[in-house]
Amino acid sequence: PATTAEGLRAAQKDEFHGNEFSLLVSHALGALAGPQWVQKHREEVRAAARLAYGGLSTARLAQTPGEEYCDITCVDAATGQPLPLRRRWIAVLIGALTPYLAP
Repeated sequence: PATTAEGLRAAQKDEFHGNEFSLLVSHALGALAGPQWVQKHREEVRAAARLAYGGLSTARLAQTPGEEYCDITCVDAATGQPLPLRRRWIAVLIGALTPYLAP
């Protein structure tokens, strides 16, 4: 099992890379739709980028870059088996949409 420090380090690494990915998406959309559109929809763009970042790892059935960096894997506490795909997608959705939906 991963220690708390490893889990925190993995989350920080994913947060860093997720923010960088969000910035790249914002720049690309700014070039296509204009900076005013990106500014108007910045929260939606950020949520979509977070969903894509987590979704890309989940869709490939791979660790996130943070998990890979710390050499940890999400497992079911009861069985010790890797999380089923459905539970990984739920975690990705919660992580991506909670900041967007929270007041």
